[in-house]
Amino acid sequence: MKRGILAIVATAIGIATAAGPAKAELRTFILTWTSPGDGAARGTLTIDDAVCNNPGMNNFAGPEGCFVALAFTVTGDTSGKGTYTLDDMNDVVLQSGVALDFGTEVIAQGPTDVNFFGDLGAPGGIDPFVMATAGAPPEDQLTLVSMEPLPFPLPADAAKCSAAVAKAGAAYFAARHKALAACRGAFAKGTAVFADEAKTIPVLVASECAVEFQAASKIAKARTKLRRTVAKKCSDAVLAGIPACAASVDALVDPAAQAGCLLETVDFNVDEMLHAEFGY
Repeated sequence: MKRGILAIVATAIGIATAAGPAKAELRTFILTWTSPGDGAARGTLTIDDAVCNNPGMNNFAGPEGCFVALAFTVTGDTSGKGTYTLDDMNDVVLQSGVALDFGTEVIAQGPTDVNFFGDLGAPGGIDPFVMATAGAPPEDQLTLVSMEPLPFPLPADAAKCSAAVAKAGAAYFAARHKALAACRGAFAKGTAVFADEAKTIPVLVASECAVEFQAASKIAKARTKLRRTVAKKCSDAVLAGIPACAASVDALVDPAAQAGCLLETVDFNVDEMLHAEFGY
């Protein structure tokens, strides 16, 4: 399973093939899944319209080259959260008995199935358009409800919002990593660290560095800045048209700067990097 700070956006311009009459038409779609419970997912799928069968069946067995890129992020208070790509899939299915117009919303046109079958704990299809994540309750099964074309270039407001989310996420990543690395460095030197300013509550293990007083203060400040930046540059209406991990400001990072898919994804990736760097 792979997780990233932001959902991956593939390029969607047409390019000419080196040989043959077909002209590659790379089309990127924003995918949206919902559930009756807390689970949700959002991401992108890029296909080569010149290669895929339309109508017909497309999967990893063929035609080769139909599926170009995939990245979707599972969010919510459920298990199986994270970002998944084509590398995490055993198969991808796009099947229709009628010719689909890839220039408009696809699911509304009645394809037979659009689904994803993951390995090693990644989400897997269980019914047409429906995925289940590892360990999630039945009410959190994810149903694909939208496959909307993503045009490039993005409208100006969407491009500004997308750039702001990326910049803010990167800044928060750097601030959190620096704060937690300093705490781990203190452990390496044998320096005592504490969860309170009065130094009465010791932090005994490096994995709890996020509650160390200095680190926690810096992380809280960075989270607040992240929320302020995203809220200033983005609106829910604009976010609905770009493939960030959520379609609203509050779902990216809530007003208290304590939760949201952008925060959760950055936190996970920082922890992974710290373990790789320090080993503890």
